[in-house]
Amino acid sequence: MESNSQTLRGQIIEDSVRLERVVTLLLSDVFEIADIENSNSFQTTGNVLNFHAKTSLLSDLKYLPSGLKDKISMLYQLRNKFVHNIDVDSFKAFFEVSGNGKKKAFLGFYSDKLDEKEFENEERYFAAIYDLLMAEVLHDLEVISNLMARNLKNEVHKDSLMERIKSVLVNNEDANVLAEILNLKQEILETYPSLSFQNEKERNGEV
Repeated sequence: MESNSQTLRGQIIEDSVRLERVVTLLLSDVFEIADIENSNSFQTTGNVLNFHAKTSLLSDLKYLPSGLKDKISMLYQLRNKFVHNIDVDSFKAFFEVSGNGKKKAFLGFYSDKLDEKEFENEERYFAAIYDLLMAEVLHDLEVISNLMARNLKNEVHKDSLMERIKSVLVNNEDANVLAEILNLKQEILETYPSLSFQNEKERNGEV
């Protein structure tokens, strides 16, 4: 029978795999890469772009509002601690090795939605916050995906810039591929203004 720590660790790892898949699909939509399994950057094995790099790229392209970026960052840090530190087998242990600032930030996401007194112990309270955090992040990314689809459908003209970026992502096997892409960030935003949300309501997923 699995212990609670093994169950929690397994859940966090499985959730992080699902989350990275969603982020990968979003980026593949931006760069119009249909066959991500054969992309040197996005394939599931031997990724040039890891999860942190992918979310950073989405953020640089102005697809992630700061609040959502902070939530994804928290989930990424949780995943890393549970994967790489055998002593982290509970949320309490995660906060012990991460510091009080991390716990305060974690609790701050939903301090107005969840009351610790409603739960039988602190660990269940933390678990409820985690479940809500993951659910809202996945929901918000779905909203962004829909906005992406709408923006990109309106992008009827192609020029050498997007073709260059697409070529890098599909064909480049160099480990410096991320740096090469990020160096083009400003050029991307200037040439393709629709890659940025047009107003604050869209940025917050309110439309």
